[in-house]
Amino acid sequence: MHPELFQLLILHARALLSGIDSRKTGNTHFLSGIIRDSVEQVGIYHLKKSVELYAPFADAWTQLGVAYYRKKNFKESLQYYDEALKYNKYDPVVYNNSGSVYFEMQNFNEALKRYTEAVRLKPDYADAYMNMGSCYGVAGQYDQALVYLEKAVFYDPKLSQAYYMIGVTWKNKGNEQMANQYFQKAEMAKARK
Repeated sequence: MHPELFQLLILHARALLSGIDSRKTGNTHFLSGIIRDSVEQVGIYHLKKSVELYAPFADAWTQLGVAYYRKKNFKESLQYYDEALKYNKYDPVVYNNSGSVYFEMQNFNEALKRYTEAVRLKPDYADAYMNMGSCYGVAGQYDQALVYLEKAVFYDPKLSQAYYMIGVTWKNKGNEQMANQYFQKAEMAKARK
């Protein structure tokens, strides 16, 4: 850890222990940003070292994919997900996550292929069904979107985002009454979490 970061952490800890609400000073947001960025960089460094020492460590490749996705470096994220799949081609999470990268890149056909593989490997994978519904919704194929979004809430009734997306889909189809029902279901699902 960098000495400057360590000093800032100590100052922040002292402020918290003394009862000073450092959130009012903006220090927390500043420190949170520094900590998040530093931890992320340190994490990336150690994940890269892990795969240098043991290339078949699929989980490390996957976490590198996640880290670069968060940084919005989609090309590198896909490279790491593809490496993970070399060592574990049966991981539905990697297919779902890499599908989300393709979705962000607006390559919806490739995203759908990845999501489809995710649900082939894990037929009750609610998040992947939700993501498939998103692809069809973006393409304006609302009936197909509803099929997959309904599967998502069937497998995970607490998936509030899927209920919300169903509501948006009904709204796009021109049915405000159904849209409002699903917006309410989204709020109820969010409260159940």
